[in-house]
Amino acid sequence: MPRRLVAVTQVKSANPCDMWVALQRGGLCNNLKCLLSTIRLADRHGGEAFNSSPDLVKIYPDFTHISKSAIPSEANTHKDWRLIVFDDDPIEAGFSNARESQGFSDADENARNIDHEFHRIPSTMQEIYQRVIAQLPVASDLLNEINEASDRLLSDINVSVHMRTWMTDDWDDAPNRHRHYFNFAYYEALVEEHGQVFVSADNASYLQKLVDRFGNRVRYYSPPDRYDLSQVAFINLNILSKTDHLIGSSLSTFTEMAWWLGGCQSQVTLVPRNKL
Repeated sequence: MPRRLVAVTQVKSANPCDMWVALQRGGLCNNLKCLLSTIRLADRHGGEAFNSSPDLVKIYPDFTHISKSAIPSEANTHKDWRLIVFDDDPIEAGFSNARESQGFSDADENARNIDHEFHRIPSTMQEIYQRVIAQLPVASDLLNEINEASDRLLSDINVSVHMRTWMTDDWDDAPNRHRHYFNFAYYEALVEEHGQVFVSADNASYLQKLVDRFGNRVRYYSPPDRYDLSQVAFINLNILSKTDHLIGSSLSTFTEMAWWLGGCQSQVTLVPRNKL
């Protein structure tokens, strides 16, 4: 059966000097990773973590939200898409292996980043972040929707696919990533290979192309009108997390967070870079 989420409560304090605020940065999963790191910082320093991302407000309504304009000058802020690794965390220098953990200008000079490393991450480090994730009180209606949609869509499916086209992004490098990391034929082959799959896509037209060809062999989530875009994305994220086999983009934190939210249990296959 699909794995279920459980909501828990969060202890609050009021001293501005003890506030640790996760600053809005990029999309849903970048902000979620930033929040997880900020919770760790707050726990380590005996403070309270705050969420400043509007995208996360309706997902974690009981977790303390603060708008950017209301952040006191005495508060501590954190703005980073990477999961934080402390000096005493069980990660050795030189650990980073994936291009995504080693690369980019913000990479740790000692190669201790764990981003996009999936099952290479030591179990003790996985458990650290699983405990942090357990502190996030997901809205009860979203929990119900996630569980009901998962039961309906995954009843006879155990493979989930995150189809990242980069076609919905407006930043400069998006067309380049689409050219290098998206191949529609690859996703067609996945359906042929696995028979039935759940697909979460960032582009409705490409998803429809799959459905037009394969019919109900391709399952997907159709949201009710009551949810906004960030909530719909979060529901898709959690449905992805509930299968034993997760297939997705090596560059996307959406695939990465699906794995984390699933308890680090799914086998992960990353879509290969195109040979141009």
